[in-house]
Amino acid sequence: MKRILSILFSAVMLTVLFGVLPLGGVSASGKGDYNNDGRINTSDVREMVRAVVDGAAPTQRQVWWCDYNQDGAVSTSDAREVLSRSMVSSEAIDYTVTDNRDCWGERSVALLGDSISFGAGAEGNLADYAYAGMLKKAFNAKNGSTNYGFMPAYTTNWSPRSEEVCGWPSATGGPLANGGWTETDDGNRLMYFGLTAYKQYASLTYKLRSGYDFEYVCIYYQTGPSHGSFVVADNRDGLGYDQTEVGASAPKVYDCENTVNETKRTGFFRVDDFQNGFSINIVSADNQPVTVTGLGFYNDITSDMITFNKYTRGGAMLTPLSDKVLSQAASAGTLIFGLGYNDAFWGHDYNYTKEMFSDRINYLIAECNKNGTNVVVNDYLWSNYNTLAQYKAWGAATQATIDEKFAFFHEELKRFARETGGIYVNQEAYWGDNVMQYVNANDGVHPLNRGHEFMATALLEAMGLA
Repeated sequence: MKRILSILFSAVMLTVLFGVLPLGGVSASGKGDYNNDGRINTSDVREMVRAVVDGAAPTQRQVWWCDYNQDGAVSTSDAREVLSRSMVSSEAIDYTVTDNRDCWGERSVALLGDSISFGAGAEGNLADYAYAGMLKKAFNAKNGSTNYGFMPAYTTNWSPRSEEVCGWPSATGGPLANGGWTETDDGNRLMYFGLTAYKQYASLTYKLRSGYDFEYVCIYYQTGPSHGSFVVADNRDGLGYDQTEVGASAPKVYDCENTVNETKRTGFFRVDDFQNGFSINIVSADNQPVTVTGLGFYNDITSDMITFNKYTRGGAMLTPLSDKVLSQAASAGTLIFGLGYNDAFWGHDYNYTKEMFSDRINYLIAECNKNGTNVVVNDYLWSNYNTLAQYKAWGAATQATIDEKFAFFHEELKRFARETGGIYVNQEAYWGDNVMQYVNANDGVHPLNRGHEFMATALLEAMGLA
């Protein structure tokens, strides 16, 4: 075996000596850059082969960047993959900057996830203590951006539930959980969940929290058959002052009627035009639903802005999401994927869930490859039978049964990374014995503040930002 490896090593050396492959490359660290010198070329291949010959264990970063076949190691097959890619292009993947335009026409990074990706378990302001907030700060620092991007319209997950850019929304026409505005879910929505009301004149109002300063805001909403319409207003002095989008000459009525179910958004409004919060006021007749899925906050709305959008919500799963939703998520320059736990945990019909999960992964692979989307798979499917008695609903009588069922989802997440040339980050392996120490003791799932730090650090290192 060592003789074969030595021959491969010699072949690589001869290739370089005779100038068939360049030693130079684009200065950027990332996927394929084994020696972390900012270039993807045959020097990486040489060092990979030498390490295999010598039996040297790779670092965690080297596994993230060069384990193309996702077997948890760096092997000669991975070296061949790096060699093949360096012959086509010496460009490294920069997960923080992209020229791709997403479904909104922006350069963006998208995080598609569930309660953990939303920030459940983090105590304090989610922008500071949730792993998604830490990623957003790192991306913004790298790109000189001050945009906040998408935030969910509402979440019932955990306490403090509303500590994000906006506070807890207030409503007329009925309380948030009864009547006027009710939390609903639909696989045709980009964020899966939303707030829906059916009553004319029902309104939903958000206010920026103290300490946040943004110039622009936009509203995300759902369209579909037999849907209603709304206006965006500043409800001051008991009256509704309809506001006008930047670049428009008059206020608009947003018609949610559509032959297909699709997430859309308004244009941008100037935050300073609102004195009493941003209000969504229904103007259509009763029984015509209006659904708000999120808000977006920006300081830069030029064509070159880069935005980190957090499409996350507790309870979200991959299996119900439509082709349209996955296409929108996969239109980002970089997609950080944080779904799978709820599919594994709540998928009581195990065989059906497996089939649908694989189908959705297949669709995402095709979309990401078509768009050239950079993929980072964040796998936090940890399991602990002693703290998760609910697994018995699966008929899982032992930890081994749970592990067997989870193994399928782990492999599918690895396949997503492998077939898109992406990065696969196994958080449980990265945390080691800290998993149960840094997650909520009551459920063994949601990370505490220290756990969110661990998760953010792993992803930032994997993406070359730490």
